[in-house]
Amino acid sequence: MKAQFMLAAMATAIVSAQYLNQTDPFALQLESSDADVDGTYLYACHAGAAIEGLCVGSTDTPSADNNSATFYHNYSTAWSMDDSPVGYLTWNLPFTGANGGVETASSPMVLTYNPVSNVAIPEMMPQSYGIATLFDSEGTLGIVSSSDDSSNNSTDRPVQEAEVLYSWYACYSFVGGYYYHALAWVTAGEPHNPSCVAVDVVRSFVQRINAVVRNVDLNRNIEVHQTQTLLEALQNRHPPVHAHVTEFWSSADNLKRETFVGIQHQTAGGTFPTLRLSTSVPKWHLATNPDVNPLKSMQVPAAFVLLMTPKYYAAAISKGLYDPANPRKFQKTINETDKLDKIVKDRIFRAEACHNNALESVGLYAAAVVAGNTAGIPMSTMNNLSVGYVASRTAYMVVYVWLQDNRRFAPLRGLFWGVGIALIWTMFIKAGLRV
Repeated sequence: MKAQFMLAAMATAIVSAQYLNQTDPFALQLESSDADVDGTYLYACHAGAAIEGLCVGSTDTPSADNNSATFYHNYSTAWSMDDSPVGYLTWNLPFTGANGGVETASSPMVLTYNPVSNVAIPEMMPQSYGIATLFDSEGTLGIVSSSDDSSNNSTDRPVQEAEVLYSWYACYSFVGGYYYHALAWVTAGEPHNPSCVAVDVVRSFVQRINAVVRNVDLNRNIEVHQTQTLLEALQNRHPPVHAHVTEFWSSADNLKRETFVGIQHQTAGGTFPTLRLSTSVPKWHLATNPDVNPLKSMQVPAAFVLLMTPKYYAAAISKGLYDPANPRKFQKTINETDKLDKIVKDRIFRAEACHNNALESVGLYAAAVVAGNTAGIPMSTMNNLSVGYVASRTAYMVVYVWLQDNRRFAPLRGLFWGVGIALIWTMFIKAGLRV
């Protein structure tokens, strides 16, 4: 209990000295000419009571919810070098608070020195100070120092100028009381430890995407398979996005009953691909480029244009017999006229019938699109079904109006009609299965 109180007090008091600003979370990856080390990630590893080293892990990208691989840079806007803010590399130490909940204590990095070696070991612990660091324009971690004593003498006071140093190594060494393959710093010259290999430490940001869930009851839980729908869509991108749901929180926007779903993923150098994530009640789907486009919404007006095509075609070939003031008398006029031959008359009648048939199904199609969108059917699936419906209706129109001058094509008309209806019912069924 005493230890919990002390950690809680430190967590409250420490904001890493006066470095009050904090970056987004990031992972730390090593770059090296040594193939066994290059591409590996660093993890906080136990070195003592509330003390962590920085151990070398695998090349597998750590999951965004892996606290051991998640770091921050606390910095001050008052101190920077080459537009890179100077501050402390920190890690959040989790502990059980006095109320039984999980809390964290900010743990800045310090260097622990060995009097018989030039290899110093980075350690992270809850305290009010750390060693000054920055990330340069390439995202590489360096230590800021103004204590070069190589020119000190007995007569002149040296001028101290801050410089950024990069002397990181991966070494097999004791970290606290444990023997690890860990990050190390060589103070000068070649490392005294023969296992050390030179490395650069580069950060890889963990970014949050905000996906808006509209008109969802804030007290309603999101089901696991709904979560997986979004995650699979993200992971199927090229390159894949390593994502997971992290939290829910209320929005301060004007939209009522709106929830934000936090998604995190990692991307090298802090570069963040453009994604627009949206969700429709109550399922999730991906509405982003470049993988898929929201074609399904455009197919409804396309279907309407398509249903009007045979109507306008019939009027166009009627040789002026179509009266827009009395459109319902059109078929009677065609029946009674001698200005048109039988082939043209039959084609006009079929065009009118095709138009009427389209009117009967387009409402059902629009309702299916709404149902699919509301249920959150994956965008690619809705795109395929919607385009398929419009294509089937186009084929239906071509067969009915033109090819049926030859009656042998009549069965094709029924086939394409059936395909269109089947696609509509597929949308409804898929929507029903997801609710």
